[in-house]
Amino acid sequence: MSEFKSLDDVIGYLTNVAEFELRHTEHIKIPDGHMTVISENYNIMFDAIQWITEKLEQPPLNENQQIVLDELKDEYEFYGNYQLAIYWVIADGNVPNLNINDFIQVLQIFSQWDLEQEKNR
Repeated sequence: MSEFKSLDDVIGYLTNVAEFELRHTEHIKIPDGHMTVISENYNIMFDAIQWITEKLEQPPLNENQQIVLDELKDEYEFYGNYQLAIYWVIADGNVPNLNINDFIQVLQIFSQWDLEQEKNR
């Protein structure tokens, strides 16, 4: 049986592993000083912690919100531009109407997704 009882346990474990890896870095002398080499495990653990934390901060979308978000992503892929994606999703009217709070939540998640796309380019 797993020793983890909650996501906080998982995050705590990953944090401990990342901190261990960070403490066991290598310092290599180079002509102009030192270079620090951090284990690849540290980067993997740090990315995992960040991903889990972001997912925990996002409340789940309802079915209509997910439809709108998926449509925004499709339009973004087609136009390559977030403004055009938002415009066409609204202009086409082929998605469910959302109240303002639900729509803002979708836009927040879409904007985070858009930033990730930009980072990967």
